[in-house]
Amino acid sequence: MDYAKTYDSEYEVATCYSDMGEAFSDTGKYDSAIYYYRKAFEPDSLAGDSVALGYSYFKLATAYCENKNFGQGAYNFESCMQLLNKVVDEELEASSYAEYGALFTDQQKYEEALTFLKKPLALAQHMNTNPLLKVCYLNLSKYYAQNRILY
Repeated sequence: MDYAKTYDSEYEVATCYSDMGEAFSDTGKYDSAIYYYRKAFEPDSLAGDSVALGYSYFKLATAYCENKNFGQGAYNFESCMQLLNKVVDEELEASSYAEYGALFTDQQKYEEALTFLKKPLALAQHMNTNPLLKVCYLNLSKYYAQNRILY
């Protein structure tokens, strides 16, 4: 049964699919999470909600990376970033940069990683969001540790 079809608006349908994706992602069932995150794209597109679509790309990218499919993860992070050029959402932008930088660090592409790891730090400091600052500092420390750089 497709529970999402019981909702009236496109936003509610997309939210339902996204929530199902998060539930599967939280339990480590990334293939199922990817399936539901992808299903959230159509209602987000129909609703014309660029911010929601950006979050869908972000969640999908994260699930692909957790599933060790870095190519698809990178593709979806790039799609998220392209949407961010059209819509101003500093928190999503900073989170996307942080995750994208972590992706490059995991792939040992350190020059690319550093570029993306520094951008969210500046945004997080500007927004003064402590959880995001923590993630930025953790990602940078992981980068420096893997490169054996003392900061």
